[in-house]
Amino acid sequence: MKDIEEKIGYLKEHICNKDGDKDYLFISYKSTDKELVLGEIVYKLVYDYGLNVYFDGDFDKHNADWIEQFRSNMESPHCKAIITFIDTAYLTSYATLMEVVYSQTAALRSLKPKDQFPIYTVSINNGWAEVLAEEKNEDIGLNKEYIEGNKNLTAEKENKQLNTDIDALDELLRKEIRKLYYEKAKLKKGNCYKIFEILLKGRREVKYKDENTLRDFYTMIFGDVESVFSKKIDTKDIKTVKHEQEYIEKPVDSVLKSGKKKSYGTYDFMLYGEKYENYKLKNVLITTFKEVINKNLDKLDILINQINCLQEGDVLKNKEYSSVFRAGEVVKFNGKEVTIGTSLNKEAVFNYINKLIELCGEDKEIFKDMTSSGTV
Repeated sequence: MKDIEEKIGYLKEHICNKDGDKDYLFISYKSTDKELVLGEIVYKLVYDYGLNVYFDGDFDKHNADWIEQFRSNMESPHCKAIITFIDTAYLTSYATLMEVVYSQTAALRSLKPKDQFPIYTVSINNGWAEVLAEEKNEDIGLNKEYIEGNKNLTAEKENKQLNTDIDALDELLRKEIRKLYYEKAKLKKGNCYKIFEILLKGRREVKYKDENTLRDFYTMIFGDVESVFSKKIDTKDIKTVKHEQEYIEKPVDSVLKSGKKKSYGTYDFMLYGEKYENYKLKNVLITTFKEVINKNLDKLDILINQINCLQEGDVLKNKEYSSVFRAGEVVKFNGKEVTIGTSLNKEAVFNYINKLIELCGEDKEIFKDMTSSGTV
């Protein structure tokens, strides 16, 4: 067994970035968790599953270049999503907060297809455990000139950039966050934790336990952004493994802490020239898949093999299969039962629709999301 430093060294040799030609995922983690995150989890995802990743390998968030470095690598068209590895240390860090806030700004999302930049969350150690009562009012160190005895050369720049990025968020998010933190105030651990709840709760999340977690995580990511893998694993083998870890999959159109509903609860779309109104996200997927597949029944076997939210037979709530099939519908196409899995977020749904249309050889204009006035 390689030791941790050897594994991290291997990752550094295989790191992807904005200057390369490979699609990748952005790894956001607290440097104190590097042994678990990089040395165990990310190493296995890269070595065993062929995942392409970018991460900050310097482990020093106070060098003069770190802000520009993470932003430029996140902005790259090759950066397809961000994975956050959360525990209490992560959820009370202004450096990790800066990464997540920027990932959701309008400026960053405008550089991505359909203005979407998915966030995947892996819960490690104590995960979402509440900040201890005696620590909630502690300052997290934002804009401090000295941190743990070391001079922070970028303190003023960090403070200014975080506030600029908060102001660049969608209105509902910005208002919720500004209730907890404003520019001239000290950012306390308890409020930092609550800001992360606003930003991350409702995203696709998995609790890391063991090798089974990685198999499910691979299946989930592969279905959303296949291009970030340098090799393909036989998903049929993955689906036969029983999974014991708990998935936390809340709908992306969830309610903010204030109780206000986000703007994307239901969807209007056009399909083959017909308008569909006020459809829930899962019904957008099911309706589109039914219509398109019925017009392309000769491609059914290819679709089942290539699209991870499709599975032959009735596999709903079968724990031996991906968590995608925790919800959905069983449909008959030419007498063959096929399960359409719908335990997905918005980004995944539209990615699968896009893939369906592409594999069927249909014109992408057959489907239009009228909610955001664009094609898939």
